[in-house]
Amino acid sequence: MSRIPDVDRSLLSSEDRDALSALPDLGLFRMLAHAPEVMRPWLGLGGVCLASLELSPRRRELAILAVARASECEYEWVQHEAIALLSGVTAEEISAIKGGELDESVFGSLDGAVVCLATEAVRRVEVGAETIAAVCSGLGPRQTVELLCLVGYYLATAIVVRSTDIAVDSPVRLAVVEASERESRGKRG
Repeated sequence: MSRIPDVDRSLLSSEDRDALSALPDLGLFRMLAHAPEVMRPWLGLGGVCLASLELSPRRRELAILAVARASECEYEWVQHEAIALLSGVTAEEISAIKGGELDESVFGSLDGAVVCLATEAVRRVEVGAETIAAVCSGLGPRQTVELLCLVGYYLATAIVVRSTDIAVDSPVRLAVVEASERESRGKRG
């Protein structure tokens, strides 16, 4: 059971209730609703991370799984393992991340560097120059910065989830990604 009970939705503004209703009913979102002024931009940034980056969905999910593993966040792992499989990450790669193996023969040099960047960021905050150079030479500056921001977002999410002890929800697969894409199209259209 969570250390903080779910928010009483009747106390939320209609805008905040609508924001929650547009998403799958996940413990993380219910927890964030306690801080509506944080929730709205948090959900917005999460939507950007899932639907609007130049970084490919496959590499995004490799990084998120690496964050989940390094931060020991089962909640993120369960949600994103299912998304990763649907985004082109192989079962062998998922197993390697879960086991803490960063073998280039499993990932290739660039994808291995993506996993290393996420792991280093969680463990040390600062990513080493060699890892940044390896990622940047393959992805360029834009995707490298997107990757760093993505890792930071998912590490912050892990802090909220683990600190409040949110129960692990069943995976919703691409439902959150699809909601993020709908929101992104709505803002552009």
